[in-house]
Amino acid sequence: MNSLLDKTKKYIIAYAHGGISNRIKCVVSALRWANALKREVALYWPKDYTCNCAFQDLFENKITEIGSDVYENFEKHRFFSFFHNKYTLMDTWRLLVFGKELRRGFGNVYPKALGESGGGSIDLEYERVPEAIREKFLIYFNNFVPVTYVRDQVNIFSQRFNKSTVSVAIRTWVDSGWRSKLFDINEFYRIMDTFPDANFFVTSDSSEIVRILAEKYNDRIIYYPKRTANGDRSSVEGVQDTLIDLLLASKNKFLVGSHLSTFSEVAWWFGECQAKVSIASRQKYRKIFPYRFYIPVLSFRL
Repeated sequence: MNSLLDKTKKYIIAYAHGGISNRIKCVVSALRWANALKREVALYWPKDYTCNCAFQDLFENKITEIGSDVYENFEKHRFFSFFHNKYTLMDTWRLLVFGKELRRGFGNVYPKALGESGGGSIDLEYERVPEAIREKFLIYFNNFVPVTYVRDQVNIFSQRFNKSTVSVAIRTWVDSGWRSKLFDINEFYRIMDTFPDANFFVTSDSSEIVRILAEKYNDRIIYYPKRTANGDRSSVEGVQDTLIDLLLASKNKFLVGSHLSTFSEVAWWFGECQAKVSIASRQKYRKIFPYRFYIPVLSFRL
């Protein structure tokens, strides 16, 4: 990683954290804002318990990376700064739109966070996202180049799919407190049973759920065999396998996703927004979402 940035250039300092899909969304937002503001991106992608894997372990794209020492020097100035100066700090998991692109209050799933830059929210809106905005964001999603191992595995395994294959992305939220209330396997059964002639590519953070589905739907279930364990974030192999699942889920024209899951959302974007989406969730919790009260885009001059 670069320990110093070129002092003659202006940067978006992007802090990508959380799971792999949250991080990918952050990178997309940073690249798009950097292009608009005529800046470069400096990426802080920490290896931690949420994703113990470097950006370059997943993607071949060339991007300036910084370590914790450099990022922390920027972060400590977070609340003493002015926008549009030399360094713009971006700490977000959102797909940030510009102020005039979308009316404020557009989002049904997530409202704008307090102090958040840009216009309304397109996060987790799927087919509601206006076509013109989809095209603008797809430029950046389509630009990701997975590492050779990931590309090869996706190309080989996806040959098992046919025109009737439905992608099913199940997040049980077993590691996420209150979100576990969102998961209801019966809601997935309900949607899957509307495809009586389909086979299903299943990706999940739970091996047990994959087993249960295989017992119910027999050879109609397809799943990518993991080198470690389902939902493993602690190793490069585990996170690479998650990326493989993410890209495989993007290959089919129907997607059954999980409520509030950015994994399901990013699979839809990687599929160029072509899949028809059904979201499975316990009915009584469909309107639940956590507010995020932080300011994700600031800048300052050092």
